[in-house]
Amino acid sequence: MHPIRVTLTTLALLFLSAVAQAQSEYQPAVAGTWYLSGGSAALFESVDGGDFADSDFLGLSVSGGYFLADGLLARGTLEWTTETQESGSLELDETTYTLAGGLRYYFVQEGLTRPYLGAAVGIGSLDEELDNGAMGILSDSDTFPLVQGELGLELMIARSVGIDLGLLARQAMSVELFGVEDDLTSLGLIIGISAWL
Repeated sequence: MHPIRVTLTTLALLFLSAVAQAQSEYQPAVAGTWYLSGGSAALFESVDGGDFADSDFLGLSVSGGYFLADGLLARGTLEWTTETQESGSLELDETTYTLAGGLRYYFVQEGLTRPYLGAAVGIGSLDEELDNGAMGILSDSDTFPLVQGELGLELMIARSVGIDLGLLARQAMSVELFGVEDDLTSLGLIIGISAWL
């Protein structure tokens, strides 16, 4: 086949594919739609820190919600994370549970890509256990209020299934562990799978 025909055929197929993609219907972000999502800030991360410290991290989250109006999602989130750090004879185990509720607004209610902005308030619980070898094990925990904001993009991969990519900023207030009280600020990247029902 002549190279010009191959090029024109390829371009025609790409054009038809783009038109078909534009016309395919994805579940819109409208009032009455249910939303379920599962994801992680870091599904599993392991760091070999050499002389400094080794670290293992696992985090999972589940959220669900309901569209109150077109583009406006009310949702709740439950999150669990665990982290272990080791350096010489020192080992720190940290477990966090978070329960939050808030709103997310989708700027585009239909189509393949849906940018959003969200905010939530909640409560968190942090448990720490420090094993210092010969000195024994110290442990402490605290429950604290938190606020968070998120900016992201939902990419629809099927009619009712999307991939959620977002940035999360969280402020945990007045966390007190081992006699020290401070606010904790965290920034993270969220990756998840969502279902629009």
